[in-house]
Amino acid sequence: MKKLNFLYIIISILITACGGSDDGPEPVPEPTPEPVNNAPSLPNLDYPTEDLVCIDNNVTFKWLEATDKDGDKITYQVQISDVSDFSKTDYNDLTPDLSKKYNLPKGKTFYWRVKAIDSKEAESSYTKASRFFTERDAEVNQVPNQPTIITPANNIVISKSSVSIQWQATDPDNDVILYDMYFGTDPEALPLIIESASQNNYLATLQPKTKYYWKIVVKDHKGGVTIGNIWSFSTN
Repeated sequence: MKKLNFLYIIISILITACGGSDDGPEPVPEPTPEPVNNAPSLPNLDYPTEDLVCIDNNVTFKWLEATDKDGDKITYQVQISDVSDFSKTDYNDLTPDLSKKYNLPKGKTFYWRVKAIDSKEAESSYTKASRFFTERDAEVNQVPNQPTIITPANNIVISKSSVSIQWQATDPDNDVILYDMYFGTDPEALPLIIESASQNNYLATLQPKTKYYWKIVVKDHKGGVTIGNIWSFSTN
């Protein structure tokens, strides 16, 4: 009888174990969501300003600080290009500062822009590109070349009552040149006959048995002046 009771207990335990629980599986806890990283605000360009002509080609670029809602550390990407769409960049740098200095070629047009990037790699958009210019080297103006005689030849004797005086000159910079002509009988006090004229000739009425003197002053539009020699001719 004791054996039957023991067997009954064992069978009951096995049946209970196999039946399991009616409560179902243990619930799996939801994962903790990662915090959302906010991108930095857009920085603002400060210098050089739009359409500025930079006299010094060592230019210090400046921009205003961006902010980050999460307090992340911010770096700035600076791009400078000579094309407005930035399809190529002449300079492309990262810096934690609010300024960066560049030595730029002279006589060129450039565009620049900046964006902010936080330490978790979230970034703002680029600022609107700003155009500026670097000044080209100052040009050294070369004065016109010395004028030369075409006619009459120097110290010639003329038998006519009039003569067409002609000369020529050139400018090494190919500047437009104008002429002053001095003509008379006193080489120490020649009167001005033609002033700032483009013509290179003068029809002179002559007296017999007289010696005449003349000279040409050549001027360019940049203020360059060349004074020619004094030439002469005589009449019978």
